[in-house]
Amino acid sequence: MLRVWCCLVFLCLGHCRKLPLLGYNTNVTPIPLGNEPGSTSMVNLTAANFKGLTFRYPGGTVAEYWDWTTGWYNVSNPAAAKRYPWLPSAKYHNKSILLWADFMKKISARGSVWDLSVVWNNLQSAMQMLKEVQRVGLAVQHVELGNELYDGHYKHIYPSGTTYMETILPWFDTLAKEFPGVTFGFPFDQHLLDPKATTWNNEMLKLLPTNSSQAAAVLHPYVFPDFQSKESPQQVTKLLINGTNLFIDWVKTNLPPHMPVWFTEYNWNTLRFEKHTPREQGWIYGTWLWALSPVYMSLKYMTLPQVSILLVHDLGGRNISPLGSIRVESLKHENDMYLSLQGHTLGLLARFYTSAVVGETVNTGSELVQVLQLGDTSGGFFIVSLEECPFNVTLPRHVKSQMSGWAQGAFRKPTTLPEPRKVDVDSNWVIVFPYSLNWVPF
Repeated sequence: MLRVWCCLVFLCLGHCRKLPLLGYNTNVTPIPLGNEPGSTSMVNLTAANFKGLTFRYPGGTVAEYWDWTTGWYNVSNPAAAKRYPWLPSAKYHNKSILLWADFMKKISARGSVWDLSVVWNNLQSAMQMLKEVQRVGLAVQHVELGNELYDGHYKHIYPSGTTYMETILPWFDTLAKEFPGVTFGFPFDQHLLDPKATTWNNEMLKLLPTNSSQAAAVLHPYVFPDFQSKESPQQVTKLLINGTNLFIDWVKTNLPPHMPVWFTEYNWNTLRFEKHTPREQGWIYGTWLWALSPVYMSLKYMTLPQVSILLVHDLGGRNISPLGSIRVESLKHENDMYLSLQGHTLGLLARFYTSAVVGETVNTGSELVQVLQLGDTSGGFFIVSLEECPFNVTLPRHVKSQMSGWAQGAFRKPTTLPEPRKVDVDSNWVIVFPYSLNWVPF
């Protein structure tokens, strides 16, 4: 504790830099927009907890067969139906840019990242989509040139990183001229330990327009756990630390320091998680380790000076995904929507983040950690470290009341997790999150 606090005392003696945009990857398909049931709760919960953040439209995987003219995926495409087996049963099929614009305005969002379909759509339609965004009153500043094109679902179109770059560079050249000042992101493969990903990424790097001020690199730095194993919390914590460091080291080694980097999806990866029973999930799901992991990832990824966008996955969680900050799977009644435990922790970070004006990268002894400082006179700081406790978070006095409800009712289920304890140090609140071998899941 003392070691972390000493870092905070000397916070502003070093170099403070501009903080990246923080927000959410948002798969809009389960998000209630317009007059759908739950839309009022969706607006209220998002505005109360994530006001002033940046959001991604229409999401990641769903973007590749997205038809922006209808506000839904291309239902006539057999490949789309196969890619999204959960969508044909959806009741509401209008997630248009116009409805998205209304949602963004109601929640006072800072902006949007626009993810283009480059699988079935064409360049002309992509330009029309971005002009429609401007027509409805939203800014076009950050545009992704597709999502995870290395995936085997698209190998008939993009069999290699070279093929992708040769196809998409004409898009980039045209769009950059049509939309000067807009930055366009090229998506890399996040499976960094896979030789196939290494080949794909190396092929992309050879053709990446690193000298263009309108080009950015995109990566999805998920941490991949093995939920079938019986690792202790300390082992999982080490996995989290090593996983984040893997992506940080890759950026430092492979990308030029002047090139913007966007992490437009990150959290625990849940591909295997969704196939397991609650009993197999329980040792991590609903614990403080689970809840604070994306907060830790966010602050850790901020230590990279190139990172200009950070979007946590996911704003609205369906019943097959445990990662939604707002649970939207049950909409029989307006008040059925609620914050998940990750939603509470990320909401606290968001409320602090939108008031923070400076950030400092410090070394706590064994790893770099990002610290946020408030710009007002409250003297508040925010830091998450996996050392010692391992979770130490420093909060300004005016948000200390947020702590009491974190462990109660987060999933509308009781918990016996201990409450965080607070210590008054030099007029700042230091919150120590409980860490123990005896994790009690929800």
